[in-house]
Amino acid sequence: MDLDVSVYALSAEPTTSSSASVEETFIQTLHILPNLPLKTLRLKILKALKTKPSAKIRIYARLRRDETTIGVWGEIDLASSRQSDLTWWGIENGGDLGVVLL
Repeated sequence: MDLDVSVYALSAEPTTSSSASVEETFIQTLHILPNLPLKTLRLKILKALKTKPSAKIRIYARLRRDETTIGVWGEIDLASSRQSDLTWWGIENGGDLGVVLL
């Protein structure tokens, strides 16, 4: 079963300690497999952003509680070798990913 995930460009890195909101700009909805490796997800996001593959980014997932978006972003560790696909990170159909270009 494919996942539809919305990708947003974030104006800054979100922090949990700050109440200041981060500006979000919708980029594209990606149709991806749940077992997609993070390396491939990174490349798909860079293509959606029309950015070079060598660009440095951070990817965040919008956290949900009981089918309700709570508005908090959690960072996805792209360097992690053990948790290398979306299923481990809890990305679900209809989820949101935020991207910050560094």
